[in-house]
Amino acid sequence: MAAAPTLTLMRWLWVLALLTAGALAQAEPALRFVGSATCASCHAKEAAAWQASQHQRAMQPAARPGILAPFKGERFSGATFSERQGRFFVNTDGPDGKLRDYEIAAVLGIAPLQQYLAKLPDGSLHALPQAWDTRPRAEGGQRWFRLTPAVPPTDELHWTGRQANANFMCIECHTTGFAKNYDPPVRRYASRWAEGNVACEACHGAGSAHVDWARRGAPAGELRKGLQILFDQRRGAQWRIDPASGNARRTPDAPARSTKEADVCARCHAHRSRIGEDAGPGTPPGDAFHLSLVEPGLYWNDGQMRAEVYNHAGFLQNRMHAKGVTCSDCHEPHTQQLRAPGNGVCLQCHAAPKYEAPTHHFHKLGSTGTQCINCHMPASTFMAIDRRHDHFIRVPQPAQSQRSGSPDACTQCHRDKPQSWAVQWTQRWYPHLEERASKMAAALNALDHEDLDVVARLSAVIGDAKESPVARASVLARLPAGLAGAALPSLADPDPLVRRAAATALRDADAPTRARLLLPLLDDPVRDVRLEAARWLADQRPPGLRLTRVLDEYVTAQQLNADRPEAWDNLGTLWADRGQPARAEAAFREALSLAPGFAPSTLNLADLIRLQPAREPEAQALLEALVRREPRLAAARFALGLSLLRQHRLTEALVPLKVARELAPEDARIKTAYEAALLTVSRTPRR
Repeated sequence: MAAAPTLTLMRWLWVLALLTAGALAQAEPALRFVGSATCASCHAKEAAAWQASQHQRAMQPAARPGILAPFKGERFSGATFSERQGRFFVNTDGPDGKLRDYEIAAVLGIAPLQQYLAKLPDGSLHALPQAWDTRPRAEGGQRWFRLTPAVPPTDELHWTGRQANANFMCIECHTTGFAKNYDPPVRRYASRWAEGNVACEACHGAGSAHVDWARRGAPAGELRKGLQILFDQRRGAQWRIDPASGNARRTPDAPARSTKEADVCARCHAHRSRIGEDAGPGTPPGDAFHLSLVEPGLYWNDGQMRAEVYNHAGFLQNRMHAKGVTCSDCHEPHTQQLRAPGNGVCLQCHAAPKYEAPTHHFHKLGSTGTQCINCHMPASTFMAIDRRHDHFIRVPQPAQSQRSGSPDACTQCHRDKPQSWAVQWTQRWYPHLEERASKMAAALNALDHEDLDVVARLSAVIGDAKESPVARASVLARLPAGLAGAALPSLADPDPLVRRAAATALRDADAPTRARLLLPLLDDPVRDVRLEAARWLADQRPPGLRLTRVLDEYVTAQQLNADRPEAWDNLGTLWADRGQPARAEAAFREALSLAPGFAPSTLNLADLIRLQPAREPEAQALLEALVRREPRLAAARFALGLSLLRQHRLTEALVPLKVARELAPEDARIKTAYEAALLTVSRTPRR
């Protein structure tokens, strides 16, 4: 295995960052939010534009005119909605299944739907499953509809359950200066926010220092003007269309893959989980958030969004971003409206004579097929009625979609046609289309199907600096243990997503190898990278001061989400790896107390306690309860089968192992265990 890349420069950057942060903390007073009204007193034009935006109405008080639903006694899907003396109520089933009135505390969203939040006794706000369709009646709107199926109160999808908890799931990105303020010992929320919508300081940062700068006469020498971030990425930039190619080039050249604007938008427009307190705009996303990559369930292998992932990772994959395009090139940031109607946004950079011609789009003029976004940014519907355009602005690739099992833009419009039809026509129109197929898709498909050329496919992505960091990181994070050596050069990559994924790729290496390769990442300047490295070094003995420091960071990151079973499960696995079974068991049980039957913690707890032979029956009981709760969970059946095998109950073990094999035929571990058990039973003499 090759020697570990040096990270000496990163260590010095991290030390410098700590020293600088300490100096600034002493020199600068703490920033305070001043409110949008203060901002508007000087920035009237921008404030007026923002007033008409969805950001301004991202969350509103429970009052007219903010509430758009009737609340006139209408009944829908087990709930009755009413207004009494200017207050709004829903009568519906609570956590105990009994009907009672709940007062509406706030409103989320404005178009194409509104959700309503009701407060529970623990101080949490929960989103009702019944939402109001705000579209005009002619478009199918002005009606109540359900966002989630009707389920009993014991289900996590019930409106009183954890998946509808707006303090965790929603409010942070619908407000400014949000603080969840969850108190684990008493399990109560005292959430607060500076403003109840996405206001000026949500993007520009707390404004007290900027106000102070203005009151001191706006000294010209203070280039930052007291702001946390200057949005200067587009300042002085022009996009000039080359007549020969029909495409634009930025003048002056943009810094390679500059993410200054996108990083600010990513604080809400990314699929992520919190790992640190948000220091505000201008700080690296990886210091506050763990950003999701192209992962199964979230994305298709070709990078298309599959779940509601909020655009960020898709945008970072596209070629235009690599050339310098940023969010505000297409969107006016205060109104959120597009810079131009129809194809006008795209024609800012792409010559109309070339791209609006039938020789390019091969559709009848004036038809939906001539609209750039329908082919290059196909939409998916989320929340039942909300159409979201994929921001991985790509060339349609029906052949690639066929290989990935993903949708393609052509048959999303031509729903009566098979993908083979789309493949035929696109190959006729663009004979060299396959040359532009995604290397990431080819690599991830090869991994999924264990193709013989998988090593070459993986290397084509990981070793190509022209591939987006998201693509390289997504492939690295899914490397099988036998190919982890391919991740070594990426440990020193300039992009933190790639460094983090390279650390993930080494998770199954032996302890000395992990220590040699990952210890340098404990000094990485980005928290997300440090935490990933520390997580896979948790079993090191002795830990050393650096590892102890970063593991403390990891624990703090989990405590930020102490209202979620996932965080306690992460702590449980950490303590188990640290050789502290009592703390691990306590963490798993806390997870199960928050979410009874939570599968990961049930499996982990059973695996932990079965290490004490006398407790194997207890582990078996946990697994049997999980199988009853989630009968189609292969991992539960498999674990139960292993428990029975350890108790030498071979014939009984065959039943759950056989079902696990049927539920997960691709899982080699289950297949091996089942076949070994079959062979053992067949050779056991009958009495």
